[in-house]
Amino acid sequence: MINDLMYERAVAYVTQENDTSCAGLQRNLHIGYEKAVELRAQMEKNGVFLNLNTPSENVDDSTQTAMDAVVKSIAAPFFIPWVGADYEASEERLLILGESHYGDESMPGNSTITFTQEYVDGQNHRFWTSIMQGVRGQPYWELDRKEFWKSVAFYNYVQQPVAETAGVAPSAEMFALSKEAFFSVLSQLAPKKILVLSNRLWENMPTDGLPGPLLSYGQDTRETLIYQYDGGKALACWVPHPSRYSWPQWHPMIKALLGKEFMRDGVTEVEN
Repeated sequence: MINDLMYERAVAYVTQENDTSCAGLQRNLHIGYEKAVELRAQMEKNGVFLNLNTPSENVDDSTQTAMDAVVKSIAAPFFIPWVGADYEASEERLLILGESHYGDESMPGNSTITFTQEYVDGQNHRFWTSIMQGVRGQPYWELDRKEFWKSVAFYNYVQQPVAETAGVAPSAEMFALSKEAFFSVLSQLAPKKILVLSNRLWENMPTDGLPGPLLSYGQDTRETLIYQYDGGKALACWVPHPSRYSWPQWHPMIKALLGKEFMRDGVTEVEN
């Protein structure tokens, strides 16, 4: 429950620092994610944000311009997406959609950007490597990780740390509470294609998605969904979690999702 003193401290912080993010409230009031969300909703309801001009958070220079619209949005997600500098100009405008973060409640809102930038700068991690190999269809030693991550957008669907250690499934409530942020991200980033990174996430995606055309690759087929957002539509399909899949096996499906052959098979309506 929010007491008067906590609310007053929250109002003082956002008005003095011009920061409406849950991450800022967590850091400066030393509170958990759920309390920050509750405080933020109460302040928005009371009109506290109306006269604020919210600045973007500090992110790497290569992603700053692309991130501004997302971070400035009052409905922005808690975990700010990674947006490559060349994403908007890319032909596919591919949004890579992971499931969740693991850590304590003090995880900052720029964690997705920080972790991805660390990989781009040379830190090795199977998760990011497998994504890159699956999309490009080449082994990592033949790929330029900086070039790849400049061309895509990436964020995790669940908008709060699930647990301090990996292996814990997000609750149904966690998925449901993250729906608004998902459509906010779609409207801001305007993706053409969404690559969903796990069957569990796919099973918990918003039911607003319309049945899309069957995706054919080799002898296999896969169902798709079309998500409509302000200004466009995106075609979504899923692969197993990158920590568990073999990229040579799943690259043909990803290629079909992104490829011109698929667009000729009657999906031109999802082009923006």
